[in-house]
Amino acid sequence: MIHLTENRLKRLAVGMNFVRGKNQKYQLVTTISQKEISSMWQFYFITVAKWLMHFTEFEKLDMEVKLTILQTVWHVWQNLDHRSLMAFHQKNNPNFPKHHTISRTGVLLDKANVHFDASWLSDYPSREVGGFLRVPGNDNITEKLKSLDPTDIELTFMLAQLSFEYAGKRCQGKILETLEHFQNLLADDIHQYYTKELRIDNYFDRLAKLMKINNSIQKKIWEARPRMELAKVFNLIKLDFSHPEMFIDSGYN
Repeated sequence: MIHLTENRLKRLAVGMNFVRGKNQKYQLVTTISQKEISSMWQFYFITVAKWLMHFTEFEKLDMEVKLTILQTVWHVWQNLDHRSLMAFHQKNNPNFPKHHTISRTGVLLDKANVHFDASWLSDYPSREVGGFLRVPGNDNITEKLKSLDPTDIELTFMLAQLSFEYAGKRCQGKILETLEHFQNLLADDIHQYYTKELRIDNYFDRLAKLMKINNSIQKKIWEARPRMELAKVFNLIKLDFSHPEMFIDSGYN
């Protein structure tokens, strides 16, 4: 279902809430295996595909270009979405243990007591692989999101800006030009949202703080690249993807 509303950003915001689904009960999982990881990949690839369909300008692109953008951004979108989920859940459940984490796929993990089964992706011991793949510093991003408590419109803008800027940098060329145009359109929409709907003229400081979160996520992506190159040198990850471009910077390729 495609939702029609006043402007692009609001359509994407309505789409965001629709495709992510409602909050659900979470089941404690004590072992992270291929099943949990693959389920998460599938969920986010389909979710982001449906979300992008709510952006009229994206729908007008050639199918090959649309697929390239989707394959590039799904896991970056996932990164921010998961942090926003954690921020929302912690804010509304003050007693939620800090060492627990949840996912959109209904998984609850106790990070202090969970086994990561890496036998399907590496010949190295699972403990070593899990430690290598773990990204430090994400809790700081979650805390900033909790503090700023972005509205649905603001979070939608963050998801779009992060995704389109990242994909533009990776793809370059005509796709970069297209995605810069998309960002300009959405920048106009967020301006209208602040000034017309919220009646806030001096919103630049708040928007800068939101964009700083996006920049932090991108920085962590760039910083992880040498580690993944090292993983390839030592054959740490043995996965053979049919579409490896989908998993660049995902932490698994």
